Amino acid sequence: MTRLSLRELADILARSGAQPTNPRDRVKPMRLSILLLALCLAGACTSSSGSRPSSSDPAAAQAREPVRMTVADYRSSAVFELVNEAHTSAIDQYSKVATDAARKVQEDELMLALRDYLEQEGLSKLAQPGKAPTFAKGTKAWTLEVDDARGLRHLVATPSTPPEDMKKMRGLLEAVLATYNETQGWQAVDIRAKHGEDYFNQQRPAVKNP
Repeated sequence: MTRLSLRELADILARSGAQPTNPRDRVKPMRLSILLLALCLAGACTSSSGSRPSSSDPAAAQAREPVRMTVADYRSSAVFELVNEAHTSAIDQYSKVATDAARKVQEDELMLALRDYLEQEGLSKLAQPGKAPTFAKGTKAWTLEVDDARGLRHLVATPSTPPEDMKKMRGLLEAVLATYNETQGWQAVDIRAKHGEDYFNQQRPAVKNP
């Protein structure tokens, strides 16, 4: 399972160009995850109090709304992608061998809760329409793409981003990466496609007992 450590999460945020001045502004993955889970459970409890919604129910239609969020950190060339079951089912995603394990599949309700959280924190005010631009490897920049029923939109963070906007963007990035970190991933990866056909034939130092 691909999982980011707290240090890796903090490093990505630090590379955004604005260092947190208060230790309490550092990554808080459990707080965010608990918040999003609470929103998810609240919605689940509400919908389970009665009969199962029909396909014509607006709430049921929203629950099946495809959502994708992609973070690209160009300084480290790292990519993290979250999709919900309505976008790609876990069976379809994890039953195939991929060239990397960047994508993880999360439940519909949680992804919608995350999307709504981002909106409450100013996503629409900060985002630009369309696909995020790309940068050369090593560039001190990161992007966040959100693709849902409201359309494709993105954030771009560089050293020239105004500090106030950067602070808000970093909060959105924190929420996405914290949720990514708490999402299980079971992706099978073709190592040979990334490292070459001779990867398993390469000689390596013998492992010695300590």
